[in-house]
Amino acid sequence: QDPHEVFGYFDEKPLAAASLSQVHRGRTKDGKEVVVKVMYQGLHDRFESDMTTFRAIGDISAFFFPQFDNRWVYDEIYKHLVREMDFQREAANAKRAEKSWEKKYTYSAFVGGKRTTVRNVAVPFVYDDLTTKRVLTMEFIDGCKISDFDKIEKMGLKVADISRLMMNAFADQIFIHGFFHADPHPGNVFVRKNEAGGPQLVVLDHGLYSELNDEFRLLFCRLWKAMVMKDEATVKEVSAAMGVREYRLFAMMLMFRDFDTASIGMTSKIRADEFERMRDMVMEQVDVVMDMMRAMPKELLTVLRNNNYLRSINMDMGAPVNRFRIFASAAVEGLEARNEQNSSPFAIENLGHFLPRPGMFDKLRFHAFLEYHNVVGWLVRACILSLFLSQCDDIRSYFPSL
Repeated sequence: QDPHEVFGYFDEKPLAAASLSQVHRGRTKDGKEVVVKVMYQGLHDRFESDMTTFRAIGDISAFFFPQFDNRWVYDEIYKHLVREMDFQREAANAKRAEKSWEKKYTYSAFVGGKRTTVRNVAVPFVYDDLTTKRVLTMEFIDGCKISDFDKIEKMGLKVADISRLMMNAFADQIFIHGFFHADPHPGNVFVRKNEAGGPQLVVLDHGLYSELNDEFRLLFCRLWKAMVMKDEATVKEVSAAMGVREYRLFAMMLMFRDFDTASIGMTSKIRADEFERMRDMVMEQVDVVMDMMRAMPKELLTVLRNNNYLRSINMDMGAPVNRFRIFASAAVEGLEARNEQNSSPFAIENLGHFLPRPGMFDKLRFHAFLEYHNVVGWLVRACILSLFLSQCDDIRSYFPSL
């Protein structure tokens, strides 16, 4: 059908293009600004033959270089590409994601003298009547990429607030809901002001999603909590339950930190010497890393992809927030959510809200533990600075501005 018959306005020049589709500006017949995502013609017809070729190349590569046999990735790539080529599935993902964020990131406030719904995390509205398996019509978003720091600054927003919001929102998807965006690169995360003038994330492109079963989600929650608290016994136990024996290397891959030398609670920025040490460790154990990748649950591939994008964005921002603590806090909340599901409804019905929620003390104990180590670290640094200054004959020589 001719797009000019369906829309009031349709720009035939693509606004953006990707591997599976291209995006056009448009306007509905009732005047609403939209973007129209159109799948490339003939893509479905070429897909199977392209994947067969890809598999054949993998077979040949594995024959000549068995230590780099990556054919186990094929099924995961095939599965996700099939899902990405169904835009009605993408529309359903977008709606489900919006619902998962609604409770925590949407609130009511008085703005300009009237009560307004304020959203800190938003998803473009999907026009179902203008969406098919190969055409997706969504609300047009006027914002900037999360990596466009100049525009963010011109909006009067703080990078640290945006990074914290991003980390919390995507951590909640993984650890609490078990349904998460697997492709949160800067082009898929926009920033604009919300209804109250604060920062709002608008998450785009919901084609590539992964879902964790509850058993795996809870294991992953336990693992992150243990890694941040440096609970080596639990890290080893949970890694083994996931089919991974090299738990230190596994923890390093997940955190992008050396588990043995990292401090409790971790730090936001990575030192150059630590990065070089990790790089050398991986290069020396390439075979071990490949075996571990084959053994670990395949759900972790998209988790790692998600984590790497978030880590990279946070680092580009100057690492203003501690992503380890945010992830671990969401992990504790994810465990608490399961505890609430398993709690006795009889007890709640009889005692109402007088009893503390199940898991609440675990969360308080976790945060108290981290804050304790925060204070200890601060006191150690203060003592070192004090000893340094006490050795100075003239403090003004070190601080000329005083």
